Amino acid sequence: MSEDIDIVVGKLKRKELEAKPKRKRSSYNAQTAEMIKPILDKLLNDPKDVFVPCSGTGYSTSTMHVKLNDGLKWLMNNDPEQANTYRLLRTQICIRKLDEGCLIYFKEGLKALRQQDLTAKELEVATSDSIKWRHDILTWLQSAQPDEMFTRDNIAINDDDKRWVYDTLAEMAPEAEAVFSDIKVTIIR
Repeated sequence: MSEDIDIVVGKLKRKELEAKPKRKRSSYNAQTAEMIKPILDKLLNDPKDVFVPCSGTGYSTSTMHVKLNDGLKWLMNNDPEQANTYRLLRTQICIRKLDEGCLIYFKEGLKALRQQDLTAKELEVATSDSIKWRHDILTWLQSAQPDEMFTRDNIAINDDDKRWVYDTLAEMAPEAEAVFSDIKVTIIR
């Protein structure tokens, strides 16, 4: 494991069952949400990737993955005080199953944003869907004159976004150049 990843278990511990349940139980409930809340709170307080091991919990990696997702979804839908905080967190993280547990990591473009000490509102704007700034690029390209510049700061940019910008420029403005950082795109016509 990398030194940048913390190992967190939270309150995950499977209860011993005396008999098998007669029907499947949904993990979308308050009990599951309460079990994973310490993990989510750690992600909110210290934005660092975490590994949630299955050993000692009694859960398989698939069950652990479902519980993490369902608990987060329950909090997003049912926690009146922090629902928006959990929704914002969900847009920033990915949950992946591994052989021995689940890895919860922050999306690549967001790591650079987190290091800038942005306010919650600035971070929310930065993590908004790329549809908005893509639309702004298309609008700008339709009316931009030679040597004009388009800049958009505090956005999360991934490889698909970069590919889209290059494809769009090749089609609409082959003479234009694009410069990227983890949180910024600049286009010069």
